[in-house]
Amino acid sequence: MSERSPRPLRLHLRLGLYLSFNTLTVLGALWFAPPTMELILVALASYYVRMFAVTAVYHRLFAHRSYTPRDRVVQFVLALWALTSAQRGPIWWATTHRWHHRHADTALDLHSPSQQGLWESHILWVFTHRANPSYQPPPPTDLLRFPELVWLDRLDILGPVGFGGLLYLLGGLPYVLWGLGVATVLLWHGSSSINSWGHTLGDQA
Repeated sequence: MSERSPRPLRLHLRLGLYLSFNTLTVLGALWFAPPTMELILVALASYYVRMFAVTAVYHRLFAHRSYTPRDRVVQFVLALWALTSAQRGPIWWATTHRWHHRHADTALDLHSPSQQGLWESHILWVFTHRANPSYQPPPPTDLLRFPELVWLDRLDILGPVGFGGLLYLLGGLPYVLWGLGVATVLLWHGSSSINSWGHTLGDQA
């Protein structure tokens, strides 16, 4: 197990906000927009469309460079699509994931359940990794050469806010609560489960 430093107050505040968002979003959706088949389908569609973006764009394109878009415009549109997942920006995502592959399931891995425990590997690492003195990833120069990606990374809030605005235009507050709120909570935990439960129960091929 890696050594643990005392948790600063700001970490507890951020974690409290995260847990509050998870809880209040789901309760708010149930209270202000009781589930209907339409709203459930909106949430599921939002989940799958954005989970695919995380997998195909953040993971395969930016973290592993598994394919090359036709041009920078296409790359920008793909990055903007993935930005709606509310999983930070493309450079942050790729940098942390590359670090994970370089140090998988070692003391330097940011989200290894065997090293940091299930709770830290599931979500807490997102709030603690910047304060970890061992986390010093090399600059992703292949991504930093694109100013538009740097811009999106700094303004990553634009993705979910813009997506929420689109949902509001399509279906008002109920669509926002289910298509953005509930679906994003599911998306966060779906992605996080790969780090936590996937590395606990799964086998490496």
